[in-house]
Amino acid sequence: MKNAFIFLTGVVAGAVAAYFYTDNKCKKETESMIEDLRETYNERVDKIEKQYAQIQEMGKQKDAIMEEIEKQDAEKKAEETPVDPKTKAEYTEYSSIYKPDVKAEEPKSPIRIITEAEEENYVNDKGFDMVGLSVYADGVVIDDETEEIVTNYESMLGNGCVDMIFKSYEDGEQLCILNEDRNTVYDITVSEERFGGGDEYNEVK
Repeated sequence: MKNAFIFLTGVVAGAVAAYFYTDNKCKKETESMIEDLRETYNERVDKIEKQYAQIQEMGKQKDAIMEEIEKQDAEKKAEETPVDPKTKAEYTEYSSIYKPDVKAEEPKSPIRIITEAEEENYVNDKGFDMVGLSVYADGVVIDDETEEIVTNYESMLGNGCVDMIFKSYEDGEQLCILNEDRNTVYDITVSEERFGGGDEYNEVK
């Protein structure tokens, strides 16, 4: 009887130990499975969040591109559309308000060399007189019409005019000098010959 009781106690203890062992093992396996599922879930959530962020970024880029396209189309349309003269009259021409500083032209000398075209303009259109002069190498100036020696030629042609003429012009060349104070254009012929025999000519004062 005593042996039977001991046997029975051993069986019960073994069963209880087996139960707790099996229970602990199942719990550990269950916790391991749950952890694996949690990691898988988190990985999928992270992947979905990254994909969603990429989709949002692509949407922003698309909106920016569409906005730029609309802006360019509007600018192109504005350039192609003619402005109504009535509407244009309402605009302020700011370009005409600002005028850059421009150095004022120096006043022209009343005695100066002019071109043949200018000579015709002064004589034909403005009524200036035209006087023909011949300038010789020895500094003698002759009035071609009266054949008289001109002694006051600097008041007509400017100071140092004879030296300037022979430095810039050759024998037989012609030039025109305007004297606005006298309302006269002088048509000058250059001669490299010496005049000589000036006593035969009267002097023009």
